[in-house]
Amino acid sequence: MFAIIARVSDFCARPGSRGRLGVNAADVHTTWATRKIGAIMGVEGANFLQDDLGRVERVFADGVHVLTLVHYFRGR
Repeated sequence: MFAIIARVSDFCARPGSRGRLGVNAADVHTTWATRKIGAIMGVEGANFLQDDLGRVERVFADGVHVLTLVHYFRGR
């Protein structure tokens, strides 16, 4: 999962990229005004934390600003 987050961040950070990573309302407005492709990264399900809350800080620093604690799926 960390690799996917890094790929999106890298894509948005490249000079001349059509993508822009949004982390707040100002970013969304700037993205709209410059006709870029906006991305607000989120993770559904916090199982990747594996009892290590330091991973929250890591993904936040990488641009993930939406995190749900559970991911719903049907059991068997």
